[in-house]
Amino acid sequence: MTGAVKHWNPVLFAVLTLLSSAFLTGCNAPMGQLNAFNRYFKACDYENSALFAQKRISGREKPQGEDLLWALQLGTVERIRRDYRKSTEYFDKAEDMLKFYDEQSKIGDAVGSTIASDNIVPYKGQEYDGVMINVYKALNFMAEGKMDLARVEFNRALDRQRRAKEKFSEEINKLKSELEKKQQQDKFSKSNVENPKTYELLAQKYPNLYEFEAYPDFVNPFATYLAGIYFNLVGDYSKAVYLLKESYGMVGNNSYIAEDLSITEEILDGKGQLENTVWLIFENGLGPVKKEFRLDIPLFVATNKVKYVGIALPKLEFRDRAYPYLVAEADGKDYKTRLVSDMDRVIQTEFSKD
Repeated sequence: MTGAVKHWNPVLFAVLTLLSSAFLTGCNAPMGQLNAFNRYFKACDYENSALFAQKRISGREKPQGEDLLWALQLGTVERIRRDYRKSTEYFDKAEDMLKFYDEQSKIGDAVGSTIASDNIVPYKGQEYDGVMINVYKALNFMAEGKMDLARVEFNRALDRQRRAKEKFSEEINKLKSELEKKQQQDKFSKSNVENPKTYELLAQKYPNLYEFEAYPDFVNPFATYLAGIYFNLVGDYSKAVYLLKESYGMVGNNSYIAEDLSITEEILDGKGQLENTVWLIFENGLGPVKKEFRLDIPLFVATNKVKYVGIALPKLEFRDRAYPYLVAEADGKDYKTRLVSDMDRVIQTEFSKD
């Protein structure tokens, strides 16, 4: 999944990052269907994965049932198969469905979804779905050499990030206040940055970076970081610095992001240039699936026998990662992956908000 960046910058040295948990989560579809799809997917049988998902889309003008879920799955599978045109086509359909549900959204929908079973409520998508649709479309276009179209998609992803910040503004501001108190005590200490000099320079230039630590649970640092890399590659260094600064503030213990920011600062100041680079992105594991658990509530009536009423409530079940990390060797030096974004946390936040 790193071909897009590799296509534009031949190998000289490797920069590795880690994205924890894959894009898609199990949603409202019947578990039997999801389990069947997952069996194909886990076995790397992407042809049958695609065929299975295609049969689940209604093909009607207006989305219904799990059309959105299966369109997302198809976009992902075709991207893995490197059929970028077809992947983008399905992601386009998924984005159209998101727009449809946004326009149709009413207060009654939210109330009804808490009462009715998830199996009869169509999956209407979350903020993170929209962000990752645009990110993957951008990467598809980069792989095809269509950098102008990639810019459009990254800008759309960033706009969705902005809306996510607005949606969770109350939680973010509360966490910012807590971080400000902590900042007064430890002066934004980041122990895992390998180059202390780089860290010190960034801390001096951006003393308020700690504020971005409030964002990773509410927005996706992966999208922001990839956009920063993209704008670096196309020579928009001012925008790249802004995005890399925000990325580093959110994920301050990632030395690769710190190096990217430092190098881009030097380029902007006319003191350096971007060397040939490979960014290797490791998407690790599968997204969580939604399960139901039954809660029996006693009904106290005028009788010696206690009666119960059962209600089914949703919960997230998290799945395993493939490996703790990867190590790549280039020019006799090892590069170990470092966390950029934990999608489990992003998904959990929106799940608890619903």
